[in-house]
Amino acid sequence: MPAGRPELTLPDDYKERMLELGKKGKGPVHMAKACGMAKSTFYEYLKKNEVFSDAFNAAMVECELWWQDVGQEGMFMGGKDNPFQAGLYALHMANRFGWSSKNESKTDITSGGEKITGITREIVDTPK
Repeated sequence: MPAGRPELTLPDDYKERMLELGKKGKGPVHMAKACGMAKSTFYEYLKKNEVFSDAFNAAMVECELWWQDVGQEGMFMGGKDNPFQAGLYALHMANRFGWSSKNESKTDITSGGEKITGITREIVDTPK
């Protein structure tokens, strides 16, 4: 009897399952459940199987589209009984898809052809 973990068997329709979940705005945890695996196993399998990873990426495109549509619709909801929560939406999108409102840039500065790696500020007493 062979020892170790049994071979992973995916449902025949795993691609369709993931795509349908993505179209409903569901993410990786829902997709892992639909494929009958733990979240950690799901992420490991994404690294090992290119076809599985491609199916997941296609499903995540659908997922992001769903969330963008929700945001677009929500912007025009209005009214005191059903206001759009822009801050909550922005936070959710940043955490789910890595969206950011920050603009960061890095610049390498050189002096005489050498990269400047630090600047020291020195306060000197001047004669009075």
